[in-house]
Amino acid sequence: MTRLSKPKQEKRRSIERQLVATLRDKLDALANAQLKEDTNFGKNGNRIVNEYTKQHKKTSKASSVGLKNEIHLLLTACGLHPHEDKEDTVPTTREEKWMIHLDWDGQFRRPDDTDFSEGYVRSKQIACEQQNTFDDEPSFKQSLKEYNLELSPTWQKMAKLQGFASCKGKIYQQLAKMKIDPKVLPNLNFFDYSEMLYLWQKEHKKQAFECSRSKNFKMFEACYGNEFTRVMTTLKYKPDFIKKVRENMRNGCGDAILNFHHYHNIFRCQEMDDPSKVNDFSNTILTFVHPHHRTFHFGNGYDIHDDIVFFGGYDPIYQIKRNLERERQYLTNPTLFMAKNAKHNR
Repeated sequence: MTRLSKPKQEKRRSIERQLVATLRDKLDALANAQLKEDTNFGKNGNRIVNEYTKQHKKTSKASSVGLKNEIHLLLTACGLHPHEDKEDTVPTTREEKWMIHLDWDGQFRRPDDTDFSEGYVRSKQIACEQQNTFDDEPSFKQSLKEYNLELSPTWQKMAKLQGFASCKGKIYQQLAKMKIDPKVLPNLNFFDYSEMLYLWQKEHKKQAFECSRSKNFKMFEACYGNEFTRVMTTLKYKPDFIKKVRENMRNGCGDAILNFHHYHNIFRCQEMDDPSKVNDFSNTILTFVHPHHRTFHFGNGYDIHDDIVFFGGYDPIYQIKRNLERERQYLTNPTLFMAKNAKHNR
């Protein structure tokens, strides 16, 4: 971050606060305008209107367009530019979106019954019948050796995401425990596997894996904790609050006012050379929720240079640049990296 005298820092901070307040007001005004609707009462829309029953007027199209143009001009003046979609990009499927979301936040829930594959549903039904009915045919136990996840195209996609890859043993256990027919492996979809991990978590009362968001918070704190403190201090956040946020990040969580933004989001991950890296630290930027994160998603989305790891403001003095060598060292050996930097990063 650029070193400035206190008077210059204060002037820059004042301008930043005015800009943030202006963007916040305009985004809120646009959101409110889009929510307003004409309310007609009776056949002719007649209603007695007085000081207690004021009818909301619909914001004119011209006013909404004007707000959008003003926001656009402010963002482009700050170095952001509208995202341009690549031509012939393959759309992200519903399964892929769910897969990316679960890898990101680890919040499993049971899928809808209509999401499961036919082979998976049939196997569960047969297993239930064998266990709970009187039948001349003996029930059978599946062996882990009967399963080969290499035959599952869906698992091959899942295994590219580190969190799911770490659950291979859990998947094998669930396949055998639920007596899923090994023959249906090639046709299992992501929702089938998702339920298996959901049931595993429910039984063991813990997360099946550490989600990418948690890992990214820890990596940010380890690699950029000191710079984060300097930026937040310049923005005049209280020391106790900064300390609390950094402690949270060390534990894999952030704060209500902070959020990660994906350079290539879930809908545009197919634009990446390797879509499986959509949740990697290198594809994310830490920023404030409102208005900063909202402006990144304004309209068709606005992009900033991908060498920024923390967007604390529209003024570059509140932004942190990436240090690729530092990130490489952390990814190579997180424990060793944090041990070397412990005394300098608290």
